[in-house]
Amino acid sequence: MINLSGIYKKYGFNEVLEDFSMTVHLGEKIGLIGANGSGKSTVFKLLAGLESPDKGGVALGQKLSIGYMDQVGDYEEGAKVEESLLKVFSHLLKIEERMRELEVLMSSDGSSKKIDSYMKEYARISSRYENEGGYLYKTRIKEILEGLGLVEFKDELISSLSGGEQSRVQIGELLLSRPDILLLDEPTNHLDFLALNWLEDYIKNYRGTVLIISHDRYFLDSTIDRIVEIKSGRAHHYVGNYSFYLKERKRRYEEELKRYKDQQKEIKKREEAIKRLKRWGDENDNEKFHKRAKSMEKQLEKVERVDNPDLGDSQFNLNFGADRSGKDVLSLEGVSKFFEERLILEDINLKVFYGDRIGLVGPNGSGKSTLLKMILGSEGDYDGKIKLGASLEMGYLSQHQELEDGNLTLLESFRKDMPPMEESRARGVLARYGFKGDEVFKYIKELSGGERVRFHLMKMVHSQINLLILDEPTNHLDLKSIEILEETLKDYQGTLILVSHDRYFLNKVINKIYAIEDKRLVYYDGNYNYYRQKVKEREEREQVRKRNKKSNRKELKEEKASEKSKKDLAKRLEEIEEKIVRLEEKREENNLAMTDKDNIDDYEYLNELKVENERIEEELKILVGEWEEIVELSIDN
Repeated sequence: MINLSGIYKKYGFNEVLEDFSMTVHLGEKIGLIGANGSGKSTVFKLLAGLESPDKGGVALGQKLSIGYMDQVGDYEEGAKVEESLLKVFSHLLKIEERMRELEVLMSSDGSSKKIDSYMKEYARISSRYENEGGYLYKTRIKEILEGLGLVEFKDELISSLSGGEQSRVQIGELLLSRPDILLLDEPTNHLDFLALNWLEDYIKNYRGTVLIISHDRYFLDSTIDRIVEIKSGRAHHYVGNYSFYLKERKRRYEEELKRYKDQQKEIKKREEAIKRLKRWGDENDNEKFHKRAKSMEKQLEKVERVDNPDLGDSQFNLNFGADRSGKDVLSLEGVSKFFEERLILEDINLKVFYGDRIGLVGPNGSGKSTLLKMILGSEGDYDGKIKLGASLEMGYLSQHQELEDGNLTLLESFRKDMPPMEESRARGVLARYGFKGDEVFKYIKELSGGERVRFHLMKMVHSQINLLILDEPTNHLDLKSIEILEETLKDYQGTLILVSHDRYFLNKVINKIYAIEDKRLVYYDGNYNYYRQKVKEREEREQVRKRNKKSNRKELKEEKASEKSKKDLAKRLEEIEEKIVRLEEKREENNLAMTDKDNIDDYEYLNELKVENERIEEELKILVGEWEEIVELSIDN
């Protein structure tokens, strides 16, 4: 068991934790949440023994091992990825080395007494080697490399990797070490969907205790069974996942607000009664009324006041304005992109219309950010055509936000880029985005990642942008700010193109997914959950097809010597080809009906055609697959 009791911790004059208490039972999976700067990382450092509380106690069970992942890794110069993962098993490597030495000694000439001694030692250490996973560690390393998408980097210097790739290496080392207590600080940053899904499954099946700091609510919903929120330095506990926390937090707030309002009514009644008693005492020159008033005042002073509850919402406010653009916002025709001789994107075709809310997804390095830069015109040298619509005002938030002159203050930078306004008004605007008081004199170069995002979004709000292009906008925002951004984007009237690994965020704000698969764009008519369902169905169909193919191949091969079988195959081939032609004709007929101006307002009929075309597409895939199998068998024969 882990127990933090009555913890106080301050940095300078800033009180971060104040009477913070938390008990963690072995095997629990806990999400630690709170605003940026609320003390989440401080709690981790206290648990890891990297810092000590100013007051209070930290108690850990005896002999519990702790694995701590912070947001910045530290590696030796010259270290490579797979070598670094192997170091986790240095004790096994030493045993291996000694086992090899003993094997040589036992095979060489020597006295029977010495050989007997070598054999006893070999038996002892080989048993230890097996019990500690000596015959499994290579398999475990392979699993980590594949799960976290590190296979292609296994022989690379860690120093040559990006920050996100280094974070994956750090996660891999921790998971391989299998500590009793796993502390993960923003583990989902820089993971693509495949790695995220793998890590979720790994954490759910992890036998130890796991504490997670994350702004990925989808990840928290899938992996944890308790939320601890840090607010005003104290711990607030919620037994459930993140979705439960949201509902329970609102319920508690409403309950506390009712208690506060009821008490305020009662206090007001008593105060009015005291005023009346004093007035009557003055009017009638009666000391008894004054004494009763004094007694009631003393009673009122002893009442324990209920605080006006705070839901904890951020002071960060957004409201994007948007003058309408033309109907056709953007089109890409046959766009391909090479980096040197490596093909990144191939034959990309995309049409974006006013009001579309598009999520662009794909593995890390698949070209999502490159595609956005091509649309913005900052990345040239591509094949194909990119055409922008009329009356477009684009706003772009980069994944790695770089602001202008770092030597300008927030106030100077804002006034420089905005229409002329008085300093007092500019400071008022900055305050609405959480930059209050002397913070407006902070230099741009001193801003944190979250502050950079907020500042850039603030500038975009004060421009009439009708095409918002956002690349990982939630990366540096706390949960409250992400929720506010979600609500803002839901109400946004312009066109939105969004790259994000935040699956919860995608579900909330977009209604179309374009996935980069094998260098091409694949369209999914729904949010992230719809996309995942379709991908899962496709994977299941592929598995069934492979099993059927294997089974059919075996059966057909057994019959291929038979002339009758050959005739049957030829007949089936003909039937399939005729059916493919009929289906393609029906699909074309449906497509013409969907573009017929007489049907343009018959949404029910158009939807029926769309559903029928989807069914035709699925049937065509199955028929074409069967056709290919028969042709392959015919060639083999």
